[in-house]
Amino acid sequence: QMCIRDRSNYVKHYLGEYYLESPSIRMDELYADSDRKTPIIFVLSQGADPTSQVLKFARDREFDQNLRTISLGQGQGKVASETIEIAKKEGFWCLLQNCHLARTWMPSLEVIVEQLAIEESEIHPDFRLFLSSMPAAYFPVSVSYTHLR
Repeated sequence: QMCIRDRSNYVKHYLGEYYLESPSIRMDELYADSDRKTPIIFVLSQGADPTSQVLKFARDREFDQNLRTISLGQGQGKVASETIEIAKKEGFWCLLQNCHLARTWMPSLEVIVEQLAIEESEIHPDFRLFLSSMPAAYFPVSVSYTHLR
C-alpha cells in the first residue's frame, strides 16, 4: 500500500493529477458513436467496473428490460453465443462481463464480431454488444480493432 501511495504521489507531483484519474465514461457519447456491428469494449482496471454505468444508461433510455448481462467464466461461452444470436434478431443490448475469464471462448467471440459486419443488414438496428475485460494477451486482436472504447 505504501509503495502504491508513493508512486501515486510521484506521478501527481511530476506529471499532474490528470494521470492518476480514470477517464470518465460518457455513455451517451459512446452510444452515439456505436452501431450494431461495432462492439463497445471497456478495458477494466483493478476496482473498476462499468456495469453500473451501462445499467443506468439502459434505465435512462427505458431500455433496461432489453439488456442481457452475462458474466463470463467457466461454461458461459455457449450461453453468451446464444444470447447474442437472440439479441441480434430482437434488438437487445448484450453486456458480456469479464471476457478475460473465458479464454477458450475468445476465438468464438472473434468469429461473432467478424460476423456482425458481414450480417449488418440482417441485424436489428437497436442491437449493441458491450464487452468488459481486463487486459489479456489472448483477447482477439481483430475485436480490439473493430470497437469503441
